[in-house]
Amino acid sequence: MSPGNNIQPYTVRPHVRGGQPTGKWQLDTPPHLSSNGKRKREMFETRSAAEREAKQRLQRLAAGTTPVAPLGLGLRSLCGVRLNRLAEMWSEHRLRQVELDKRAVSTFETNLHQLKPLLAFFGNDDIALIDETRIEDYQGHRLKQGRKPRTINSEVGTLKVILGWAKKQRLIAVVPDVQQLRPKDTIIELPTPEEVVRIISALPKRLRVLVLALAETGCRKSELFGLPWEDVDEIRGVIWVRPHSERLIKNEQSIRPIPISDQLLEAIRKLPKEGFYVFPGRKEGKPIENFRKALKTAVEQAGVERNGKAMHLTPHMFRKAYATWQAERGIEETTLQTLLGHARGSKVTRKVYVHPQIEARRKAVFELQLTEPNSKEKLDRKKNI
Repeated sequence: MSPGNNIQPYTVRPHVRGGQPTGKWQLDTPPHLSSNGKRKREMFETRSAAEREAKQRLQRLAAGTTPVAPLGLGLRSLCGVRLNRLAEMWSEHRLRQVELDKRAVSTFETNLHQLKPLLAFFGNDDIALIDETRIEDYQGHRLKQGRKPRTINSEVGTLKVILGWAKKQRLIAVVPDVQQLRPKDTIIELPTPEEVVRIISALPKRLRVLVLALAETGCRKSELFGLPWEDVDEIRGVIWVRPHSERLIKNEQSIRPIPISDQLLEAIRKLPKEGFYVFPGRKEGKPIENFRKALKTAVEQAGVERNGKAMHLTPHMFRKAYATWQAERGIEETTLQTLLGHARGSKVTRKVYVHPQIEARRKAVFELQLTEPNSKEKLDRKKNI
């Protein structure tokens, strides 16, 4: 560390008197972290001692054990912590929770991914100055970059989670409340069961059973990619989604048994039982990781089109297709939530995964009788009366 560098929000610098260094080092504590609400300066014999104390205080700050002076009402005071540093502190805290199995690793990974554009925009901002206006600037910035409202809303949601943690640590007084962007209603095109059959036939043999499993179980791709042979119950006709030494599971609701069809069970039985995974990748001992290119080629060869172009299809869309087909079959929502690994009562199932397609909507067409019935119809009516 160079002289005068920060261990934010603390500052370690050489002590100077009369323009000359005294050989001692001072540790500056910002007002909002001192007991009396005033900046505090302490002297240390060496730089290492001052830095060590600053790091210890930073750890206590992250743990929420540092007393903080109350902010004056109506005043906006600088916190002394930039979002870059807060993100590091929050990430360390959240990682500990993941390691203790208090948080899902997948959610943490999503947060880290969403942090990248947030830090590119807010990184050098003092967190006390991130208000509604500043966040609206971010929303406009991301819209200009061509990002969808749902994506921006998720990113702002992650920002508010981190700022909420900062409030809990008493680094800021309030978390800004900002209105979400209104997502545009778009019709999500999903393949029909008949089209999926054609796609499966056009796939390489090594991928056919995998796509059949995606379409018939609604599993997340990661759940099937990492499926070990020990989680296939051939006697009961069930596959288990649960954690093992090589795979973590998104949340508790994701741990579940999924009954499978006789067709899928027989197809799995015929697969070579070599290695740990049911669907191994090209690298020995590793599961399959990606087959988008092969899927795209199969869609084109199967002639599955929308608006005159080959349909855009991803592995995750089979999960949405499964949820939609089951809802159209009349499967109870709580049962569907259990099958998908969603929490009971979750709104995600209905809002994100079920998308009534055009054929299902066509069944709801209602037609009023505007034309006069012909003479034969009138005679039939009188007989019925």
